[in-house]
Parts: sequence; structure tokens; C-alpha cells
Amino acid sequence: MTAVSQLNTHNHLITTQQNAKFILSFDNDESSEADIPKYSPKETEQLFRSYSKRYDFTYNIKHSDKMSAIAMVLNNIQTLVLNSDHTYTDSEITILTNHEIVCIW
Repeated sequence: MTAVSQLNTHNHLITTQQNAKFILSFDNDESSEADIPKYSPKETEQLFRSYSKRYDFTYNIKHSDKMSAIAMVLNNIQTLVLNSDHTYTDSEITILTNHEIVCIW
């Protein structure tokens, strides 16, 4: 592993840890309107595309029914994969746009 690869891996781990702390900081004790499932995977894709306009990079979005996570990033091909069997909430959209976009970027 080259020094650049090691640095990129280290930086990704730090970013992932920071994002995890951010996600865990939400108080999930009370349900709210933001926790009601309402966005299809296609609608979620459009929300990601809109959110991404503030960044200067491109990536692909794919859908899969072969994953347990509701979304994941494939960094090697700069692709966001959305679970096609999931209906997304406002809370999930907020968390995922902040977390997954940073992972791609």
C-alpha cells in the first residue's frame, strides 16, 4: 500500500467515525413526522441528485434489492446504491445525504 493510499484510507476512517458520531447524536426516543416512510427509491434518488448539486463532483446512483443496508457507497466506482425495497423517511434522507455524499466525495 502506497503512502497516498494509506493516507486516503486513514482520512476515510476518520470521516466515517465523525459521520457515525453525527448519526448517533440524534435522539431517537420520540417518533415524529420525519420518521414516517414516504420516499420511494426513485424519489430518494432525485433528493440525492438535488442535494449533490452543491458539490463539484459526479457519481452514479444504482438500485438494488440484494442488500440489507438501505444505502451504501461503492467508492471504487463512485456509485451510491439505494435499496430498491426500502421506503425512506425524512430522517433517513437527512442522515444519508450527509453521510453517503461525504463518503463518495
